[in-house]
Amino acid sequence: MRAIFILFAKVGKQQHFELGKYLRRRYRKLIGTRYSADKVYIRSSDTDRTLMSAQCNAAGWFEPTEGEVWNKALAWQPIPIHTVPYNEDYLLVHDLICPRHTQLYKEFTESTKFKYNMNRSADLISFLSLKTGRTLSNPIEVMYLIMLLEEEKERGFDLPSWVNDISRYTNDTLEQISTIHMESFTHTNEMKKIKAGFLIKEMFDRFKNKSLSLLQPHLSIWAYSAHDLNIVSVLNALNLYELHVPPYASSLFFELYRQNDSYFVQLFYRKTPTENVPALNIPNCGTMCPLDKFYVLYRHILPTDYEDFESLCRLST
Repeated sequence: MRAIFILFAKVGKQQHFELGKYLRRRYRKLIGTRYSADKVYIRSSDTDRTLMSAQCNAAGWFEPTEGEVWNKALAWQPIPIHTVPYNEDYLLVHDLICPRHTQLYKEFTESTKFKYNMNRSADLISFLSLKTGRTLSNPIEVMYLIMLLEEEKERGFDLPSWVNDISRYTNDTLEQISTIHMESFTHTNEMKKIKAGFLIKEMFDRFKNKSLSLLQPHLSIWAYSAHDLNIVSVLNALNLYELHVPPYASSLFFELYRQNDSYFVQLFYRKTPTENVPALNIPNCGTMCPLDKFYVLYRHILPTDYEDFESLCRLST
C-alpha cells in the first residue's frame, strides 16, 4: 500500500505540464492513468499562479485516455482543483497574519546572527541598490531580485553586465542572501510549528488513517500546489534543509509504504527534471522511517489536538 503527498513550487506552464507527465509515470501502478476523485485530491493555495500551476500539472498528469476524450481537437480534460480563501489558509499561505510569528521573526532579525549575515552582505546590497535604482534594505527584496534575474535568464534575456561584478563585493551570492531569509521563517521550533507543523501533521495524520483504513474516500494521493517557501519551511522543520532556493518545478514527495503489518515513510525531493530521485535521509531514522517513529521524532514541531493556528498565534502575555 502506498499513499502520496506532493508539494509543488512556482513554475512555468510547460514545466508543470512536464512534471505532470512525470507523476503519471511515477504513480501509474498506484492509480493508473485515469483521473478518479476516489483516488486523487488536488489542493492549491488561493493565488493565481499556484492555481494555474496545478491546472497545468493536472493537464499533463491526467491527459485523457481512450474513452475520456470529449473533444478530438483538445487533449485535455477538466480536473478539480480545490482551495480555501487566502486569508483562512494556514496550511499553505506563508504571509497569513500571525502576531506571535511576527514577534518571533522580529526577535530573530534583531539577533546577532541575523545582523552578522546582513552586515557581511552590506556592500553587495548597496551595490545592488545602486545598479537597480531601488533601495534594497532586507533579504526579501534581494530574494525578489534573484527571482527576477532567474526569470530573465530562463526566458533567454541577456542579464545586465553588472551581475558579473557581484563577486567583487562579497563572497556571498544572491542565492545565499535570499535563502537566509527563507530559512528565517522557521528558525525556531515554535516558528516551525506555526509555519509548517500544521501541514506536516495533516499529511501524517492522513497516513495514519490510511494505515487504519479510516479514510473516506480511501484516497491514494493528495497533491498541494503551493510556494517555494512551503518547500523550504517543510524541509527546515524536518531538519532536511540545505540553503538554496527551490528551482522551478521543484516537488517534495511524502510516500507511505506497507511491509507486512508495519508502515514506513520515505521522502523524495525532485529539484531537476530527472526520473530517478534518491530518498532523503531522515535524521535519526534513515531513508525508510517507521510512521510511528516519525511522530516521535517531530513531536516538538507538530501541533497537538489542543492547539490551533489561532491559539499558537496569540501574543504571549
